Amino acid sequence: MSSLSIHQSRKLVFTETVTGLDSLAGYTAKCYFVESDGTAIATVTGVISSLVITFTVSADTMDDYPTGVHNFEVILFDGTNEYTIDTGHLRVKVTLEGDPS
Repeated sequence: MSSLSIHQSRKLVFTETVTGLDSLAGYTAKCYFVESDGTAIATVTGVISSLVITFTVSADTMDDYPTGVHNFEVILFDGTNEYTIDTGHLRVKVTLEGDPS
């Protein structure tokens, strides 16, 4: 189980490394973010390179994430198989300065 932390309105980037498979060719990876009550917030598709998956949520998208602690699940699938490779919590904190420039 993982824990991610981000300020609202900031870009979120995180990676997942897959073990137990030789290749991720033909696989798609998605991260599903939900509120604690199960309400969907967003789904993000990861970029796969070798056995590493990178997920990026833009700052504009993070504007819409409510502050608080939310849940996420990362699923890897290929049409036949699907694997939950990580679950955890995303803590979205209040941003004190919206424009740091």
